[in-house]
Amino acid sequence: MKSSAPSLAYLSFLTVCIVWGTTYLGISVALESVPVLLVAGLRWTAARVIMSGVMLATGRRLPMPRLWAPLALLGFLMNVVGNGFVVYAQQYVASGLTAVLIATTPFWSGLMERLLPNGERFSRKSLTGLALGFSGIVVLVWPEMTDGG
Repeated sequence: MKSSAPSLAYLSFLTVCIVWGTTYLGISVALESVPVLLVAGLRWTAARVIMSGVMLATGRRLPMPRLWAPLALLGFLMNVVGNGFVVYAQQYVASGLTAVLIATTPFWSGLMERLLPNGERFSRKSLTGLALGFSGIVVLVWPEMTDGG
């Protein structure tokens, strides 16, 4: 019997590419007729409904109540500070440029990890992966950025 892990990995990768890749375009389209904070809220509400459905379908339980406060803080920071500010900024910045700016996040995360006392060093593989991923985003949005989109 063959393992389904490679199939699931490819399916997961494809899902991330489609969902994440269309996020900033979707935000731009939605901002034409929907208020800023509603756009941000709808995105996370949809994710919550989908994830709750997956949890129920697979028989998983909610986190223990003692974890709710830290999870609420994390949700606030991700929704309001992270996504809310991105959606607000996209009123004034092209979606392609937004995607490129957000694509720098792994670099910042890696740098922060490196600056920790026992932080992990960048390996050749990790730097290559970061460079390829960032280059891919730039290639995808280059036409919009050069056409003054």
